[in-house]
Parts: sequence; C-alpha cells; structure tokens
Amino acid sequence: MYGSSFAFNVVPVGGFLRTFSHKLSELMYSLIDNVPSIPQQYEVTADRVMVDCVPLAGGLGDDVLFPGVLKTAGGSDCAVLVRRYLGTYAAAITRHEVTLLLRVAHKNVLGVVGLVDVTPHESYVLLEHGQSNGNGSNLQTLATNLRARLGSAAFCRQAVQWTLDVAEGLAHMHSNNVLHLNVHASSIIVCDGTAKVNALGVAQRLSLLRIASPEALQLSMNTDVFGVGCVLCELLTGSSPWGKCTDTALLHPHAGPDVMDLSWADTSLPDIKTLVKQLLHIDPSHRGTITAAMLELQKVLDTVIRVAESPQPTLSITPCSLSPGWLDTVNAQSSLLEALLCLIGCPLPADREDLRVHHADLNEPRLRAWYQYAADTITKFFSFPVGSQQ
Repeated sequence: MYGSSFAFNVVPVGGFLRTFSHKLSELMYSLIDNVPSIPQQYEVTADRVMVDCVPLAGGLGDDVLFPGVLKTAGGSDCAVLVRRYLGTYAAAITRHEVTLLLRVAHKNVLGVVGLVDVTPHESYVLLEHGQSNGNGSNLQTLATNLRARLGSAAFCRQAVQWTLDVAEGLAHMHSNNVLHLNVHASSIIVCDGTAKVNALGVAQRLSLLRIASPEALQLSMNTDVFGVGCVLCELLTGSSPWGKCTDTALLHPHAGPDVMDLSWADTSLPDIKTLVKQLLHIDPSHRGTITAAMLELQKVLDTVIRVAESPQPTLSITPCSLSPGWLDTVNAQSSLLEALLCLIGCPLPADREDLRVHHADLNEPRLRAWYQYAADTITKFFSFPVGSQQ
C-alpha cells in the first residue's frame, strides 16, 4: 500500500501465523460486536441487482469493483459499482463500511447507493457509477489511456485537477476524523470527469490498528498527504514513487522515494516536481497538511491553465507574391520534413519567450508525428480550383 505504513515484527513463520490468525479472529469479533443499523432506503434485495463477471479494469485488493445494474421500480435502471464481501462476517463488515461511507459523503468521495445481503455469507456494497450510463473508470487505467492521446500540456492540466479532487475528498474525510491510509491511483474512481476517493475498506483498516505494532500507530493525516503525492506522481510519470525499487529494498532503511529522475509527462513546470517531492518527504512533518497541499495544487493548476491559454502570436496576412502553381514544385518529403527536423537544437529567439513551452517539447518523434498528422490531414482535404493559391 503506497499510502500506509503498517509494520510487522519479524517472528518465526509458524508463530506468526498462529498469532496473526488469533488476532484476526479478535478483529472479526470487534467488527460484529456492535453492528450498526443501516437506513432502510439503502437496503436492497438481491433480485434487483445484476453483477458483471468481469471487474472494472485497474482495481487492486480492496479496490476491485464489478460493474453492475440496480433495477428500479417504475424508473430507469441505475448503473452501479459492486464490492463483494464473502465469509461468515460479510453482513457485519458491509454494514460498518456503509456506515462509514455515509458519514464521509462528499462530491469527491465515491458515494454509496445501497447494501445487498445475497446469502448469509455473501453481501454487496453498491457504489455510484456515474450519471451517464455507468461511465466510472479506475483512475490508473484512465490515465494510461489518456496520457498519449491528450498531449503533455493537456494531460498535465487534467492530472493536477484530478489530484486536487482527491485532496478535497481526503480533506473532507479528515474533517470527520477518518483516515484513508491506502491512497494511490488505483483507489480512485473518475465519475463524470470528477475524481472520487474509494473509501471502501477504510473501516477494516482502522480496525486493524487494534493489532498494529506501536510504530504503525504513528499513522496520521500526513500518511494521506503522502498518498496525494503518490497519485500525482503516478499520473505524471506513469510510475510509482519508488520507481524500480524491489519490495525487499523497501524494507531496509532508505531516504524515501527519489522522484526527480523519473520520466515526467511535462518538464516545463518544475514547480510540480518540487511539490511532489515535498508531498512524498520521508519525514511526515515536512509534507505539510492536506489543506496546504490543496492550495499548492490550485497554484500549479492556475499556472498550467495560464500557460495553456496564453495568447499565441498572430501572423500578418499580406497579398501572396507567389505565382499560381508554386506549390506543385515543392517536394514535401525531402524538404518540409527536413526543415522541421532542423528545428531541433535551434536556440529560442531572444524576443520570443512566449514560445518557450513549445520549444521545450521539440524532439524528433514529436516533429515526425506532427508532419505525419499534417500529411494525413492534407490528403483528406477537398480539391481546390485549378490555379488557386488557397
């Protein structure tokens, strides 16, 4: 779990399993001692729910959700996401989870729709799946699909906005004295364009604190701030903050993740790297609060928007001095592409600071892609009249 810090003392395997099994039994009993009652409008009968057999792409552990449909009498069916719970205490656990979800309801926290007891040993929690026919997507999967399609500047803007959504959801949870403790891109669902924290599993994680070692009890709101840094890092680099570090290496003393050498989607905004480095600081006290993180994310977002919307230079239009048919003499393959590639390495004109962002993006793959796009577009144009200079 990127965002949590649970630690276990090393003990002989047999003894560990016996101890852990006993402690886990105590945990289960703690969850069923005081089973909360659920408002009647959230109790759903099993015959009203259809669940897909294929889970939503990108989920891990507690974040594995199945698309489903909730049938409503006299109205249109409602798309939902379904979390399945199996076992003797499934009904009790789901009621604790739903109670917590209702407590932290917010536009940036994945909302609960209902609870279903399928059998005495199987229960479902139903979650929102977007207003537009179930358009919810796992953030990690969605980012992977959009990273190349949007371009670096547009994707960077969207990534910062999604991370700000996540921070707002966590801030609301913290205001209700609830920690998430497992924040990363796979624990976020995007519905109708808004990123929402999936808080399922939080009730069980908080119960685990009863059997945690003393050092693990140092978890705090700063643990979730680290999670915000994880989300932003995953979105902008496509990698976890720890890069290629092995699980074994992470168990040994280290100085925290080094994100500066990762491959970033947009290198023109150094403030983002600095912010991510702070959010992932090894010392929790140096990460800042979730509120401070929200303010910094908003500043970065404002900068990204300002750069993207800065006025572009206008070209003066004068009468064409070329004779009709001049374009026929131009061999695009041997001159246009070569001219484009010559831009690589050219210094930025001293009086054109407005082009700095574009200049930083100049590289051979990008220029070849632009050339191919232009060539493909031109071949689709309608024919101009003979002799026209259009």
